[in-house]
Amino acid sequence: MSGRSKVHKRTSPAKVETPESGVQRSSKSQSVSLTSVEQHFSGPLPPPQILGLYNEIVPGMAERLLAAYESQQAHRHQLELETVRHGIWRSRYGLWCGLTVALGALMVAGTAIVKDQQIAGAIIGGGTLDALTKKL
Repeated sequence: MSGRSKVHKRTSPAKVETPESGVQRSSKSQSVSLTSVEQHFSGPLPPPQILGLYNEIVPGMAERLLAAYESQQAHRHQLELETVRHGIWRSRYGLWCGLTVALGALMVAGTAIVKDQQIAGAIIGGGTLDALTKKL
């Protein structure tokens, strides 16, 4: 619960109307007092005092609120776990795809060199190795 609490008090003399004259007179012995308290809290759950008030209004409400909070927290943890697992999968998949493309390009370069296309093979092989070293 935050430390902010506001209390407003207003006292004003009561107006008394006398039946015989209809004139309003102020009586200093009577006063009206108005008090208002404002409290703020932050977080997923209200403080224990307020949870107790919920239970007074609706029996078992505090337990239901705690169960809902625990369910939401478990759901959020599950989503985070799936997100991390998916990120790991994507990273590994990208590495395997890169390896496949690089090996394929090196095979093409080797084939070109064997078939008397040394310049094309050198360009393909060199470009592949250059791209790999820049990415890693």
